[in-house]
Amino acid sequence: MSRETGFRPHLEPSPENKPMKPLINELGLNFKINNLKFQYEQGFLEEESFKKGVEDILVEDLKKRLKLREIDLPQYDKEFESIPNQVKEIVENS
Repeated sequence: MSRETGFRPHLEPSPENKPMKPLINELGLNFKINNLKFQYEQGFLEEESFKKGVEDILVEDLKKRLKLREIDLPQYDKEFESIPNQVKEIVENS
């Protein structure tokens, strides 16, 4: 803690650190999807199980982002409607 300002950097988050949270969430999301993709490519998952798993991951992430208020309800609805297209794109790229 600085004597002049009373600033305690370990307790007070700086504004420039805030954008990292969505990036960390996106990395976790990509890791989960890539893990499923690997299992599918190795023959451990059938295509329907792979599609369902990817869809579950995307829906879970969307719900988490809504709960954390990173997105609002209209944005949630818009993104929720696009999930089937995202799943199709991920499966086609596998």
